[in-house]
Amino acid sequence: MSIINSISNFRALFSSNIVETELVKRYGRKIDEILDLLKMVIDGVLAQITPDDKLLHVLEELDRTINEALELVGSWDWMMSKIYFVTQVESLITKMQKYVLEVCQVVNSLMLPSETNCISVYFEVTTSLLSYQCHSFDMVSSSNDWASCNFRKQSNFTVRK
Repeated sequence: MSIINSISNFRALFSSNIVETELVKRYGRKIDEILDLLKMVIDGVLAQITPDDKLLHVLEELDRTINEALELVGSWDWMMSKIYFVTQVESLITKMQKYVLEVCQVVNSLMLPSETNCISVYFEVTTSLLSYQCHSFDMVSSSNDWASCNFRKQSNFTVRK
């Protein structure tokens, strides 16, 4: 599957010395956490079912999003606007979360009722993603400057839209 290659490529880039700034590392860790959950579904569940067209489509969209994140993180340089980077990466993280949840929902619909171990993986992933969403800060596209963005993160203040 090409999505497994995309996950491996992201992890290889993220673990290399190319990622230098704390900002990029922080978001790389967030993406890596989501990819861990996805890998759990791929390893624990997808081998037990036959993917349908809907699942294949969602996996393709997720693969595309992972590659966009790979490109964004890999192209970071000091001349890039931090606000631009944050808004772009937050948007990609949100898309990844959405697609991982969709993968879980489609996989759940394809499973036989007797496959309880698959269901437990599904609930673990969805619970982890929901918990992650509750603890992560929201997109900062409405912030006017980087200082206010940093203030919100440091004070654990979130803006709900």
